[in-house]
Amino acid sequence: QSHHQTAALNGRLVASVTSRNADQPVAGIYASNDDGASFTRVGTIADPDFKNGHCCGTLYELPVKIGALPAGTLLYAASVGQEREAPMENRIYQSADGGATWNYLSLCGKGRIPKNPKAPSGIWEPEFAIAKSGELVCYYSDETLAGHSQILAEVTSRDGVNWSAPRTIVAGDDPKSRPGMAIVRQLPNGAYLLTFENCYLGTLDCALRAKRSSDGLDWGAANDPGFRLETASGQFFRHAPTFAWAPVPGQPNGMLIAIGQILVE
Repeated sequence: QSHHQTAALNGRLVASVTSRNADQPVAGIYASNDDGASFTRVGTIADPDFKNGHCCGTLYELPVKIGALPAGTLLYAASVGQEREAPMENRIYQSADGGATWNYLSLCGKGRIPKNPKAPSGIWEPEFAIAKSGELVCYYSDETLAGHSQILAEVTSRDGVNWSAPRTIVAGDDPKSRPGMAIVRQLPNGAYLLTFENCYLGTLDCALRAKRSSDGLDWGAANDPGFRLETASGQFFRHAPTFAWAPVPGQPNGMLIAIGQILVE
């Protein structure tokens, strides 16, 4: 939901989807002025290289100024290039008019060309947050670290253009483990919550787990898998999780709402 736009655009719900214009993959940007009852396409991101792979897009409104980007700038990031003979990239695009027009901004991650064509080598599922330090953070799934099938990494930027070296935040002791699909939200008390699927190819494969951080950067030991989100009766989600914070009248901490692909006992 937009909070830092012009008066006419504040309060809109803005959504991004992977879509197509004729045979060209694009990111479609949609907006709703009636609390989600209906959406209208308001913009399109059409990168010619999307034809070589376009996955896992995310949309984020800057709540504060970052470098030359004012609060209210919309960022869209996606994993691009999994079907080409070149390293994948997490490409970032920015919009200064509520999503109507878009320009390329930077990369917050780059994969590698594997020696074995079938070996994982990509980067996936970018996600944004503002750390306590004021830095813009890009979290993503990374298949490029030797000895690990996949990890979760983070990079930081003061201007949205230049990014730090990646730092590992979740990596299983089992080299076949694949933590992925990071989602990060800052809570009303100022702390941060990270959720992710934790895939080990076992009976509890890809269970929804979570870790906490006081600053959005330090998530504890990388091999600490955090805690599993589950109900009092032991139900939990597997695969493709996400979550959101919602206000609740009379409750200053609000409510966290999680969703996943499969609910199991």
